[in-house]
This record gives sequence, structure tokens and C-alpha cells, in this order.
Amino acid sequence: MTAQLPTHYFQRTFSSTHRITHWPIHFAIIIAPTQSTSPTRDLDKVYTEDLHTYLKENFSWFRFMAVTDPDNQASTPCWAVNSEWQQACEIGLSYGLEAIYFVSDNTLSVSYCDERRKPIFVDAFLNRYTVSETD
Repeated sequence: MTAQLPTHYFQRTFSSTHRITHWPIHFAIIIAPTQSTSPTRDLDKVYTEDLHTYLKENFSWFRFMAVTDPDNQASTPCWAVNSEWQQACEIGLSYGLEAIYFVSDNTLSVSYCDERRKPIFVDAFLNRYTVSETD
């Protein structure tokens, strides 16, 4: 039996400061690694920079976005890339992520990255995506 994903994965929204006019039919959303404990902050920054570099160098379609948790309104960097679902799970696993998002024909799903991986429906992606205003 697959363990249930935490509720916050089903409540998050996505945004970008740039209008994205072309979306691939299938793409993954990979969230930057973060920890709440201060001793790992420097390590998280290194992992985030490494992940950013890896994604930018290995995918032909790469877009920076932010993911927001509605409970605390905290935003975290994330990237949309033209990755297949299994490949995105492997990337997430190698960077210590619990889960990744995947979009297929505007259907947003979330999945654990480890052996519990299985896409679980969240919503229509465009219902969760906005272009945010810049200052």
C-alpha cells in the first residue's frame, strides 16, 4: 500500500514573473531542496544551485517558477523542465526530494520520488498557475 502524500502537496500553487507562452504537453516541476533546520541551510543552497545547473544544462525546455504553500504563503523556487515522469522522479531522488510534480496535457499530478512513486491527481495545472506581478 502506498503511503499518503502530505496534504500540503495538494494545496500548493505555482507562479512565474514571466509569461510562459509555450508549455510542452508533458513536463515535470522540480522544487528546490529546502530544510527548516539552520545547520543545513548552506548545504541546501549548494543543492539548489547544483540542481538548477543540472536542469538548465540537461533539458531543452527550462522555466523558473515559484511554488507557494497557502498555509504559510512561503514561496520556494522550482523549475519546469521537459522531463519524463520516471526521469523526474530519479532526479528528485538523487537530490533528496520527497516528491515531484508532473503535468501531462494540463493535468497536474504529484508523486513520491522513491519506491512509492505513483502519480496522484491534484488539479488542472492552469488552475494552479498564475503570472505574478513584478515590482
